[in-house]
Amino acid sequence: IAPVAGSDSTAPDAAAAAAGDANHSSGKAAAKPEGGGSSAGSAAVPAAAGKGAGSSGSEVPASTIGLIVDLLCFCVQHHAFWAKYHVLRKNVVEKVLRLLRRRERWLVVAGVRFLRTCIGTKDDFYMRHLIRNKLLDPVMGAFFDNGEHYNLLNSAVLELVEFIRKENIKSLIEYLVQNFGERFAEVAYVDTFKQLQLKWEQSKEAAAAAAGGSDAAAGAAQDSAGAAGGVGGRLYSSRRRMRRD
Repeated sequence: IAPVAGSDSTAPDAAAAAAGDANHSSGKAAAKPEGGGSSAGSAAVPAAAGKGAGSSGSEVPASTIGLIVDLLCFCVQHHAFWAKYHVLRKNVVEKVLRLLRRRERWLVVAGVRFLRTCIGTKDDFYMRHLIRNKLLDPVMGAFFDNGEHYNLLNSAVLELVEFIRKENIKSLIEYLVQNFGERFAEVAYVDTFKQLQLKWEQSKEAAAAAAGGSDAAAGAAQDSAGAAGGVGGRLYSSRRRMRRD
């Protein structure tokens, strides 16, 4: 076909060349080996695998969580120093007590069991940590929310409070009575909390009596010291008079 007058005669040749280059490049892309051509696909596969692994690994099975709690209880019991260091430094008790929000009741009880294990050491470091961070509050809250249902949670919390009372852990007894005394009065189907309050009152009376006894002993000691000083002074003055005579 003859070019239109006034147009560039090289335009068809340039267009044909461009078309040939495009066909050549597409042919090379089609003829590229599979190993090199699958780089984008191979990059997408790990991404999909990672996404799948992340989605499947984000939810830890309940059985695995139970085994982890059992392992933590074992470490607290048999590796006292190092377990105490990590439990207090990493706030392990607070993290384990998040299980109280689980719908699996046996996992809720597992969280209470770990707290019971920490209290069972009767270590003052654990007691101060529990009181300072108010870690008994979620356990007692779960107990009161449970109501009068006789189940594993009810038994676990009652056993925990009974252990605190029998072992006479004064700091925890005082904390429980001062913060939950009014709620304890509402629980009438067991006498565990009444005995806990009685234990607290007895400890207060004993402390007051001991303070009064110590004050009386200090006063008596001062009186005896004053009397001894008076006798010694009289003896000294009598000796001086004898020497003068």
